[in-house]
Amino acid sequence: MTPRFKVDFNEWLEDDIVLFSQSDVRKDVYGNEHFLTEGLRIEICEIDYDEAGNRDDLWASGYVTVCNIPNFAYVKWCCKIDNKEVKHIGKAAY
Repeated sequence: MTPRFKVDFNEWLEDDIVLFSQSDVRKDVYGNEHFLTEGLRIEICEIDYDEAGNRDDLWASGYVTVCNIPNFAYVKWCCKIDNKEVKHIGKAAY
């Protein structure tokens, strides 16, 4: 099963890069610890709501990559999002 992590999509930097972690270990949404490595397949999500106020979280898949963005030297890992695509879970196909 691909681990899923909470992120802040406001930390979306480039076309397909989201800041992800300052360290090599991060807990997923279930509290399980994962050792982060280049290329690790992950899912990322953020709590969101639809127009009617119903919860409909944002979701994307991608992989862990080293953060080489100069203004964010304190961040070790980013997530490179597949196809630059973020969906609402209610509309995502699994």
